Amino acid sequence: MPSPVWHIVILMLVKTAWGQFQCPEPKGFFGDPEQCDLYYICTNSKPEEKLCKDGLVFRDDNPKKELCDIPANVPCGDRTLLRELLFYLLLLFSIGKYLFSYWGSCVTLE
Repeated sequence: MPSPVWHIVILMLVKTAWGQFQCPEPKGFFGDPEQCDLYYICTNSKPEEKLCKDGLVFRDDNPKKELCDIPANVPCGDRTLLRELLFYLLLLFSIGKYLFSYWGSCVTLE
């Protein structure tokens, strides 16, 4: 069974292969076209990926403001994807279980 670390590496490679975000303007804050809680800070036309805190989504109506808000206040439109908190919890659990099984096998109880 592959290690959970490989799952992270594969997800990162898929995201990179899929294509990178292109800044529509040299400077500003811009929402991801698909994921409502993901946004980019563009400086000199170079994007830096950011995520809103859990439970919040990015308001993309003003590129001069970096603002995450509750979903009821943000019209996400076609940006329907959200980061799944459950996915991250399961990932952390899997990594913890893997590390415990690795380090636990080195420990002997008398």
